[in-house]
Amino acid sequence: MGGIVNIIFVALVVILVVIVYLSIVHWVWNTLISDLFNLRQITLFETFKLILFAAIIFGSGAAVHHHSNGDNHHNTVSFDSFDAN
Repeated sequence: MGGIVNIIFVALVVILVVIVYLSIVHWVWNTLISDLFNLRQITLFETFKLILFAAIIFGSGAAVHHHSNGDNHHNTVSFDSFDAN
């Protein structure tokens, strides 16, 4: 029974974090972006779609590879496989 309670708790925390994140982006858009660029204000659902679109286009950071071999060159791009010619 404790496992189900933990899963529900984690799900509620994730939902709360997503709502807070959406609310912050929504507030920034409607108070700053709409005034600066003369754009209309957006709804909370449109904020969700905007963040989802940005994650698809720009990536969500999941593609960053971390090396655990002890070197200090984390998050670097290797161009060894590219031909200079």
